[in-house]
Amino acid sequence: MESYPSPIETYLRQQILACRHPAFFYISSECQTLEVGGSLAHYGLQYCRVGQCITDRVCFLHGLIPLYGESIIIPLLQFNVRQYIDVHLFPGTTGDWVLLLDTTDQALQQQRVQQLAYRESS
Repeated sequence: MESYPSPIETYLRQQILACRHPAFFYISSECQTLEVGGSLAHYGLQYCRVGQCITDRVCFLHGLIPLYGESIIIPLLQFNVRQYIDVHLFPGTTGDWVLLLDTTDQALQQQRVQQLAYRESS
């Protein structure tokens, strides 16, 4: 992995935390949450707690966990009517990590560009 000067790393960290609202889960092979944190309320997941079955709260994870050692990235997933996310799933030592990053602005911009291109081609 490349290294960056400290001011660049600080800036990137601040931007990701401020704009992408990361939320995370650490999940056992039995789909029980081992750890939860980050901006859960941003996604309406503030009631997720350690010890719960994650697929009861985040249904799109059903069938994806456990990962069996493979990482998965699901870009621009429509999470609800007004929100899009990137979902990063990667293995940990005793479970699997799930990282949610808000990509709503990017998804809406992409939709506008596609709609404009469609109108111009019609």
